[in-house]
Amino acid sequence: MKIYLGIFLFLFHINLVGQDKEFASRIISDLTSKTYKGRGYTHNGINKSQQYIVNTLKSVGVKQIIQQPLKMPVSVIKKANVKFDNIEAELGKNIIIYPNSCSINGNYQIYKLTKNNLPSILSNDYADKFVLFDTSITNNNDYSKEIRLLTQNNNIKARGFIVCKSKKIMQVQAHETKSWVIMEMDTTFINAKNITINLKTKHIEQYKTANIIALIKGETDSIIAFSAHYDHLG
Repeated sequence: MKIYLGIFLFLFHINLVGQDKEFASRIISDLTSKTYKGRGYTHNGINKSQQYIVNTLKSVGVKQIIQQPLKMPVSVIKKANVKFDNIEAELGKNIIIYPNSCSINGNYQIYKLTKNNLPSILSNDYADKFVLFDTSITNNNDYSKEIRLLTQNNNIKARGFIVCKSKKIMQVQAHETKSWVIMEMDTTFINAKNITINLKTKHIEQYKTANIIALIKGETDSIIAFSAHYDHLG
């Protein structure tokens, strides 16, 4: 189930033509601020964003607004502390943990996976290790399928995966809870040997939120529909 904002972009278009970019910039700045918690499912971020959008629609004169209630499965992070070689990482800056990761508490060895040792990955034991994908793999699109299969299926039985990127890291929202940890990381700790992690996650089967639908009447017999996601950081 996806959360949609119907005809929201159309509303922006018809209002900004007669105004300027400041209106759109302010809304983008507001919705991406710390107040709305990434428009995510922790700290009521998505529902705060919902109310902000509805209030904004009303403020520009939209009369017909429908908030369609829905329930959807989500996973959230309740607590997260991560250290690499006893140096604490900054969540949201150095690392981003996928919320559908399992809860875990312990210290684990890191096995760095590069394009050179990738072919021999099945010959090693990762039962009590985190596997780190080096940038020699993540910067090469030819390996994207392998990364996806390993992190999503975990046929090597690793305790967790660290996808190291030299580019922007981002959260991936997923609803199927894993029995291992998946995180993205910048290159700050690319050479780390150990990870200490205390992570508590929670799966909510029926998280309450809503689609927002707005109708702007025109003067023709045609209907133009615009839709966009307003939830999470994606």
